[in-house]
Amino acid sequence: MQRDTVLRRAPGVIQAPLDQALIFMNIDAGQYLMLEDTARDIWDMIDGERSIDDIVALLTQKYDVEETVCRAEVIAFAESLLDQKMIEPPR
Repeated sequence: MQRDTVLRRAPGVIQAPLDQALIFMNIDAGQYLMLEDTARDIWDMIDGERSIDDIVALLTQKYDVEETVCRAEVIAFAESLLDQKMIEPPR
């Protein structure tokens, strides 16, 4: 994925809060996950308008993390979400 890739949630993903975590499921793909902490923050930022760089900028303001490290982690997480069909393939 590129830095300017805009991340979009896959259609059919439903979610529900559970204490500080978020459980979500792609009914069509039969996949489900539970996210907490930073992973949940990233999921909340995936709105179909923000790029990877936009998400990295927000995270580096909120957390004490180096930009290059943050970008690598966001890309790895996004690729994981893509593999599990929780986000749409980049356009």
